[in-house]
Amino acid sequence: MNEIPAKYEMSPVMISQWKAEFLSRASMVFEKGTSEADKMRGEYESKQMNL
Repeated sequence: MNEIPAKYEMSPVMISQWKAEFLSRASMVFEKGTSEADKMRGEYESKQMNL
């Protein structure tokens, strides 16, 4: 797992944290209805439009 942090000059701890967060939230992709993922996507899109 050290190849990615070395390639992109990042901390291995940060990569591990991102991986853990992804794995804990990955199932949200398959949920139906308005979910936290939909809310986060909407917030992200509105921030992108304001740039």
